[in-house]
Amino acid sequence: MKNLNWKSEELEWIERVRQLLIELARASLADIPRLPANLSQKALPLVEGGQDILDAASRQGLSEEARSQYPELQWVEQVRQFFLDLVKISLSEHPRLPEHLSRNALALAEKAQEIQEEAEAMDSSDGLPSKMATEDTTTSQAPVSESLDANSSPSVLLEALKKSVKTQQANSSGSEAPEWSQLVNLIELAQGLYQRVKE
Repeated sequence: MKNLNWKSEELEWIERVRQLLIELARASLADIPRLPANLSQKALPLVEGGQDILDAASRQGLSEEARSQYPELQWVEQVRQFFLDLVKISLSEHPRLPEHLSRNALALAEKAQEIQEEAEAMDSSDGLPSKMATEDTTTSQAPVSESLDANSSPSVLLEALKKSVKTQQANSSGSEAPEWSQLVNLIELAQGLYQRVKE
């Protein structure tokens, strides 16, 4: 497996993709499942951004066959096709949600987070999260945990849970296990569902 060096604007694109994937998962799990409003306006720019990344890889001499050595580029193509398919559905006369939409969206979102974490690790001097960064995360988490009680709102509790999971991941010997990303994505999904119910 080979890793790519992501530019800042490409990492921003990945985050926007991840957020839309989470939004799609939430929408499909709502009481009345449906695609988000203005999906085409949100998804098409991301489709174009993905094509720009693939075009840049081609300019660097990577053929379509060579991309198989880069799971990240395969993910970019999967995201592009996923969004294109959903845009076609949303623009049809009788839009119908595809099967397993939430599962597929969360799987792609999980890979997005893995790419982000790998990019952050490569940015550090030794390729691993620094001890100082871990200590800062632990320190910043302590006051939040101490201030929580049974009367705290679900949104506060969910945010504290997400921070706690990330802290535990940073301190875990198995910090690269995919289950960590799945946990974070599920917590974010729960946050979105709670906001929808509260409204």
